[in-house]
Amino acid sequence: MRTLKEEIDPFAALNGAFQGKGAFLYLPPKKKLATPLHVEHIFTGSDMATPRLVLYLGKESSLELIQHWHTEEEDAHFANAYMDATLDEGAHLYFKNIQKEAPKTHVFHSLRASLKRD
Repeated sequence: MRTLKEEIDPFAALNGAFQGKGAFLYLPPKKKLATPLHVEHIFTGSDMATPRLVLYLGKESSLELIQHWHTEEEDAHFANAYMDATLDEGAHLYFKNIQKEAPKTHVFHSLRASLKRD
């Protein structure tokens, strides 16, 4: 509730208000994934989607993250995604967002990062 009260980004606040499902990913210190991690978002209905992803990368860890957005129907879709990434000292995040949606689909994506040295 404190985060929701202090939020100034209206789309991040909307995500927090309607957020129902999300994921938390922790990468331990000095861990480097050899292959990219893929997150797939697939629209199957016309309800608003509010996915939330929270990442924590430990000291000197490295992650390549690729998010894919897919629409299977021609209906109108609205997604309001939020990612909160915390990178400890010397950690690296390589992020790619790929959207393949129908013309009636709208995806808003808020990204907040807390970064330590290097």
